[in-house]
Amino acid sequence: MKGLVWSSVLLLLCSFCDINVSAAKHHKLIVFLIDGFRWNYFDNPSLKLKGFPTMMRHGVKAEYLKPVFPSLSYPNINSFATGLYPENHGFVDNMLWDKKTNTFFEMVPAPNSTDHRWWQAAEPIWITAEKNKLRSALYWWAGCEVKIHGYIPQICERHRYDPPSEEGKRDMIERVNDIVEMFKPSVTLKYDRLDLAMMYYSGVDWAGHYTSMDSPEFKNSIMYVDEVIDHMQKALVKAKLTNEVNIMVLSDHGMADVRNTTFISLEKYAADIKYQVNAGPIDSLVPMEGKEEKLYNALKADNITGLHIYRRKDIPDSYHIRNAKRLGPIVLECDEAFFVKALSDPKKRIGDTLFSNYYGEHGYDVNESPDMRAIFLATGPDFRSGVTTKPVDIIDLYNIMCHILKIDPLPNNGTWEHVEPMIRTSADGPYNYRSSSSTYYFSCIVIFISAFIAIFL
Repeated sequence: MKGLVWSSVLLLLCSFCDINVSAAKHHKLIVFLIDGFRWNYFDNPSLKLKGFPTMMRHGVKAEYLKPVFPSLSYPNINSFATGLYPENHGFVDNMLWDKKTNTFFEMVPAPNSTDHRWWQAAEPIWITAEKNKLRSALYWWAGCEVKIHGYIPQICERHRYDPPSEEGKRDMIERVNDIVEMFKPSVTLKYDRLDLAMMYYSGVDWAGHYTSMDSPEFKNSIMYVDEVIDHMQKALVKAKLTNEVNIMVLSDHGMADVRNTTFISLEKYAADIKYQVNAGPIDSLVPMEGKEEKLYNALKADNITGLHIYRRKDIPDSYHIRNAKRLGPIVLECDEAFFVKALSDPKKRIGDTLFSNYYGEHGYDVNESPDMRAIFLATGPDFRSGVTTKPVDIIDLYNIMCHILKIDPLPNNGTWEHVEPMIRTSADGPYNYRSSSSTYYFSCIVIFISAFIAIFL
């Protein structure tokens, strides 16, 4: 009789536990990358946030995240996914020129954005995961549909860049529900259906470029993503997966107000320019045949305020783009509040946009422009709780993902010691997401067991 009673008590205890007791070799991971979320957007008192504060309370937050140079999306998203500087993974800009083939890379929706030849210089985390028999799902992540080193993720929804909307928020919540369902242990399969999920959200970047920070569109862009993060955490609680799944939330760069920007025109030099690769804070120029010296000297002689002109060999070491293969011979860099206009001749400019209606812009050197700083937050069984750390570099986060997934990192430029203070150790004790309610549940269990024993024993 007593054995039966204690068996019943044990089953009762297990029914209250919010713990998955499977002996998983690694924890699972959700990565949520928010394009253009500046490090101090949290400080807006008019925003009533839920999801972000909950993550901060239960997890870790870096004071800010430092993007690589230039502070543009493709360089930083790929530095995050590989742990490499731009000159090593190849994406030194959102638009590229290949001298050998005289071809160009442009962002989605350009057809050449998915040409596999641009993506083979480095191996992103989802490809390494797939090689290690871990299953990955990527949603709206640039390059996920490209076969890299012979592999693609299990699930890929192509990259898209949309303004913030209720429909977009619903799409994200639906994908979160799909992810959580696939994270649940499979009854019929011997393998896990999903180990790594990565989502991209463009709404904050879109609102930062095209609206002011006090506009309804801008505020909605942040509220939408906050609701998704709140839903994500609640969905994991409901599925009893909080001790199995980590969440990493980051942005690729910040945003500067450019409404009072000084525009720099290159029209007087146009005859000597074959191609202008991109426009704005960072540009790469391909001179006409035999005109490199003339073009460089003319630009330098004019001593243009707010503009730095480099030959490739003179690019500062700290920028980590000098040795890239897909960069023009002359590079232009602007100080914040300055902006290089696109040439009027569409045959000469790569990236068919004139940037005439921007409220905000990025691409500037983060060491000179604090507005380029990004965010990093994380929560889950591999992270400490309620901790704010020193600033970290975006290249450092790659090693965290490898640590969580228990895969060997490829050679990279990140530094483990920079992020190690974020990682939970035995001294921190076990992770308990529901710390606020655990005491209540435990008290209920004790009362119930006491009553059970008093009645039956």
